[in-house]
Amino acid sequence: MNPNLDIFGHGRAIVRDEKGMIKELREFDNVFTDAGDAHVADQMASIPGEAVMSHIAIGTSAVTLTAGDTKLGGELDRNALTSFTQGAGGDDNKVVYVGDWAAADGTGAITEAGIFNAETADSGTMLCAQTFSVINKGAADTLQITCLFGSLYRKVVLELRKFGGNLFEKIPSQAEALLQAGVETRDEATTLVERIVRTARRLADIVRNGYALQFGVVTCLGL
Repeated sequence: MNPNLDIFGHGRAIVRDEKGMIKELREFDNVFTDAGDAHVADQMASIPGEAVMSHIAIGTSAVTLTAGDTKLGGELDRNALTSFTQGAGGDDNKVVYVGDWAAADGTGAITEAGIFNAETADSGTMLCAQTFSVINKGAADTLQITCLFGSLYRKVVLELRKFGGNLFEKIPSQAEALLQAGVETRDEATTLVERIVRTARRLADIVRNGYALQFGVVTCLGL
């Protein structure tokens, strides 16, 4: 998650054998990059200057990716996104990206993945990426990676309200005042979320699990 836009990203990678049976599965939180922040702002402009996100790449580097990175550590293969959709109704603040690798495509020991707006390897804007424990994709296997993005701040606030006013007693008074007044700035939103996570850790876990459960339903596959 990048605090600049309070965007939460969760990913799931599934490798299946030639019979469609799951061989390996990885769940991971995406790093929303600094370049990704700028891309979102660009796309909200009246005349965007960057191409939309269109491809997903996999790689073999185990070096931890950070918000400052602009490409994968060791890109192996890149495919066009299978789908890129916005949620509806109460999930309209979520977006789901899906990428697929067929048998004989992207074979190798995969440890990283990222979303880009270019077809050529090691090029374009990297919206988000993450490393994870190795997934060994054989030549006969298929791979599907799903990334869901949404507003963590909005989700936390909704969960707090759902669980009742008593939870607000556990939040520092300054954070409560900000919440009641309505958070207007990035710094205020970031500070509030950090305090909520520190003082209501259990709730943060519930929020996280809620994403995972919802993510699992949207997927089989998979904001």
